[in-house]
Amino acid sequence: MLGGFSLATIALPKRGVKGIGLVALAVGILFAAARSIAAADVVGTITRVAGWQMALDRLWTGVGLGGVSLLYPQYRPFWGGRLGEWTGHIRSTPLQVLAEWGIGGAILAVAAIALFAYQGILWQARFRPWEMVSWARHRSSDTDRAVFVDSLFPLCLYGGCLAYAIVGWLDYSLDRPAIAGTLVLYFAVLLSRWRVPPLAPMPLLIPLAGLGFLGAAIVWLTPVRYAGLLSARGVAALRSQPPDVASCVRDLTRSSQLAPWKPESALQLGWVSGSLRWQEEKIPKETIDWWQRGIAAAPDWVFGYARLGWLLLKNDPPLAAKAFGRAIELVPAQRGVFYGLGRALLSDGQTERAIEAFALEILRDPAFVTRPLWAQPDLEPLFKQVGERLEEKYAILLKDDSLSPELKQDLHQNRGGLRWWLENYKQAREDWQEYGSETSKLVLQLASLESSESVETKLRLLPPSAAKWAIEAWLHPEHRLKRLQDAWALATPKTVSPEIVGQSLSTMNAAPNFDDWLKRGSPTQMTPLFDADGMSGNGAFEGGKLEDFPQLSENTVLTHFFADRLWRSPDYFPEFDKALQLWRTALLKAALQRE
Repeated sequence: MLGGFSLATIALPKRGVKGIGLVALAVGILFAAARSIAAADVVGTITRVAGWQMALDRLWTGVGLGGVSLLYPQYRPFWGGRLGEWTGHIRSTPLQVLAEWGIGGAILAVAAIALFAYQGILWQARFRPWEMVSWARHRSSDTDRAVFVDSLFPLCLYGGCLAYAIVGWLDYSLDRPAIAGTLVLYFAVLLSRWRVPPLAPMPLLIPLAGLGFLGAAIVWLTPVRYAGLLSARGVAALRSQPPDVASCVRDLTRSSQLAPWKPESALQLGWVSGSLRWQEEKIPKETIDWWQRGIAAAPDWVFGYARLGWLLLKNDPPLAAKAFGRAIELVPAQRGVFYGLGRALLSDGQTERAIEAFALEILRDPAFVTRPLWAQPDLEPLFKQVGERLEEKYAILLKDDSLSPELKQDLHQNRGGLRWWLENYKQAREDWQEYGSETSKLVLQLASLESSESVETKLRLLPPSAAKWAIEAWLHPEHRLKRLQDAWALATPKTVSPEIVGQSLSTMNAAPNFDDWLKRGSPTQMTPLFDADGMSGNGAFEGGKLEDFPQLSENTVLTHFFADRLWRSPDYFPEFDKALQLWRTALLKAALQRE
């Protein structure tokens, strides 16, 4: 739309009218930019900060074509939270060009764009599009129409290029073949319009050199693409019924041999092998070797470190702690990494530091406190100390008068949730009375065994949600099944199963009160600990997503019905991550250096 409007603006006949058109075009550009900012604000901010760091670090040469996707994890800001991991490019085409090409390449790119713009201005002055429109009105032959269309065709191409330039200012799409190919086609057609017949025949060496370059590129890319095909075929073999593990391992091994410089195949093979064996008493050395090979090829990808930490945990806790520590350095907000570090430190005899790690995990992901794993024999004695450590940290954080209202709200909400879970209802009310959600206040009323009439009156005022239907199911046993079905349909519309609804119904019927059902009676299920579905910024593995490890039990009702109502853990919360960073850094320094 912007391209077409720019075409019409350039073709306007009079300066005054053209000025009005330019103003309207500027408004359209601002509108498009505002939409781009709104759509890519968070991730765009993170990627642009990393992009500027890349550009300034290698100002003259850049990181090389394609280097952003490989080196981005090295420059990713820690305050990017969980969103900081997922990107393959910078959300700005000019900044991407500067980061990859350096100043020299950026100057060439700007010069090329300026040349195209200059040629467009010359073309507009020579052909006067508005006069061509007037001339075409008085012509009716097919030849005249063809001349008219042919004359305006370059303007259409310029309009398309301008439209991409507007969008590309706050986004990058040149890694998509459809867009990049279209722009190449546009430029090729425009260049053909400017072509001057050569004075002498072109030497045969030039096209032969181009053909040789193309052939070399094909020779180099063929094994790379075949490696990707083998990787996808290996995953398909693993998904077959029954799983063909031998074929999967063979194909992935061959894929890694064909492209040894690419980390994906080695990490994928380690992932497949690890997901099958991570619960074994002794992990085979070849599994560890694949992970280490992939990490050596991509030392700044967080994907490998956390999984390797779990594989090393039983046999080498200090090395596992180092792996978790590196994962924390890369993406400290990722779920599970501090828990893994705490496990490694506990196995290594560093109990006090393990408690600190568990507390930092729960601070960033408060719902982690509800996982049944805290009843395990080695963790249950520590749970009270973890709760006390959390109280200390919440008190320290809330003493800071410079906190934003949003962070203060979340800290009170999350501390209230912790106190409710630990059955300190009086203290929980102190947090939730002013800062809690309406749902959390109702949950606290039910925990305090207040009259159902008071709860029901407030419940009617809430909009439909899974949490509301769950509370209604408790208050109205005659409609319990229907309300639980409604709750699961809202919480997980694509994966509702009669089994989970039946378990929810039977456990609720057997529970003495709603609070007990939420904490001890609701169904549990095994879910992956990590929330990653591919490798940082480089897309999913060939063949798609595999089942991740480790799998840990979770309280399904609290996770699916009451998410963000009893606790909040935004993927992107830079102020909170900055507030936690001193504790994180101190723990890593003390634990890994054994101070």
